Amino acid sequence: MEEDALRGLIREKLADGRLPRNGIPPVWGGVGDNETCGACDLTIKSQFVMARITDGIKAAQLHVRCFYYWDAERTPPGRRGMMLSDPSPAAPPRRAAQRTRLRDQ
Repeated sequence: MEEDALRGLIREKLADGRLPRNGIPPVWGGVGDNETCGACDLTIKSQFVMARITDGIKAAQLHVRCFYYWDAERTPPGRRGMMLSDPSPAAPPRRAAQRTRLRDQ
């Protein structure tokens, strides 16, 4: 999904309450488990790293890339300098790559 379309979908879900907006909720990460991403609605396959977020009422699983855009879209413009660094969709995060190497050994 293109960045602009993904950001628009995330803004829509933030506005109607399908994704949490306030504060950064507890986040857990791991390999994908074939659940649907709460941001882009695509399956999070096992070769991808996912983040699971909750605000205490609802929970969502997100691709790491979607998590980054969710965090950017929910953060007020004046505070955006404190965001996570932009993930490269072409390269998996280091820990995921390490887990993959260990699993394949």
